[in-house]
Amino acid sequence: MGDGLLPGYMRCPSCSQQIVAAADSCPFCSASLANAARPKGVGTYVPGVNAYREVKTPSWYWPGYFAASIVYLINACFRIMMALGFGSGKGRLQLDPVSLGTGLLTLVVAILFLIKLPFIREHARWFAWGCVCFDAISLLVAPVAIALSPAFGIGLVILALADLGASWFMIVNSDMYES
Repeated sequence: MGDGLLPGYMRCPSCSQQIVAAADSCPFCSASLANAARPKGVGTYVPGVNAYREVKTPSWYWPGYFAASIVYLINACFRIMMALGFGSGKGRLQLDPVSLGTGLLTLVVAILFLIKLPFIREHARWFAWGCVCFDAISLLVAPVAIALSPAFGIGLVILALADLGASWFMIVNSDMYES
């Protein structure tokens, strides 16, 4: 290379300093590099992965991401309703602190997923593994729930399976998006 650049580096279009080619802004002059020409094969920084690599978000990713977020939102509402005793047939509220807590947490995280908060997206895999654990418990108690209230129990199974699908999507694809 006759330009004196190290591999994986480029010149800032504003101040001409040698910088990492995958940077989103120049560390010297703070110029945005969003539209800067980059050397071939250089991508962008992927948060949470701690490595520079080329990332091309597939066209199916965002619809899948939003579908998973909506499944989490529906599951959160179901858990909150379950915690408050709706569908119990007794006509009174029964406070279940575990279901209420997990429902409220899932509701907040689902809303943050829907507004695409980067911190939450970077940690989607951890949240999804927690959902897998709760869904496994839900499927274990499903026979009892079906025996007590068939409609409620079948709804629990359907939501647990949908939530497992959403969690699988988030676990497998959580670092696929561009920042």
